[in-house]
Amino acid sequence: MTRTIGNTFAQESAIVASSLYAGGESIEPDGSSAEATLPDGTTTVILSAEGGAVYYELNGTDADAASPGYVPEDGFRAVLGVSNLEALFVYAAASVIVHLEYYQD
Repeated sequence: MTRTIGNTFAQESAIVASSLYAGGESIEPDGSSAEATLPDGTTTVILSAEGGAVYYELNGTDADAASPGYVPEDGFRAVLGVSNLEALFVYAAASVIVHLEYYQD
């Protein structure tokens, strides 16, 4: 959802009311690929990038700057309702932090 506030825009992410919060973590990949610790049954992930761009790979074995998932610097992305989510890898430059929230739909 996007709301107009004066001459600016505020963007929000909404999680379906029936989703259960399963936990979260922050990862600093430091210029390499790092695997997220997905709680059992995770189907939705919110990724936030602090300090630089983040790239991510679902159900792969590694992430790098050519991975299909992308979160712009100081932005966020929602990966919603993935019923076969088994692995999540993130990649970011040194000093970039990836904040992750996990949900079960």
